[in-house]
Amino acid sequence: MPRKSILQFDLLTYYVFFLSCNLTYTPEIRFWPGDIVEALQGGGCSELGIVDSTPPTTQQYEHYAEKAPQWFFMDYTDDAYTIYYLGDGDTHGHSECTDVFPPSKPVSKSIEKRLRDKLTEMQKLHGDE
Repeated sequence: MPRKSILQFDLLTYYVFFLSCNLTYTPEIRFWPGDIVEALQGGGCSELGIVDSTPPTTQQYEHYAEKAPQWFFMDYTDDAYTIYYLGDGDTHGHSECTDVFPPSKPVSKSIEKRLRDKLTEMQKLHGDE
């Protein structure tokens, strides 16, 4: 049996890691940038927010692992959405996929507009637009 290269071994390790941690596969990403969501916070409360970025897909994980396998490390905490909330300043959070849901109640147009304005403001501040 031919010996595997370090890179092949590392990729195999990451595939096993993906399966064992049940990480997000592209079809399972339920929310996309600009979606308004409700995310669980500490103490069992939830907060309305707007998605800025999605968790990495398995293809992105593979890309990162191939580019720099010696520095590559991700775990279940990387399987998260970046979400902005209302408030002053940079009010973002990283909510794990299991803690993000569609809003439980209808969202008024004024709150929706404030959330979209917040996302636009933060994207301009961080140069994402």
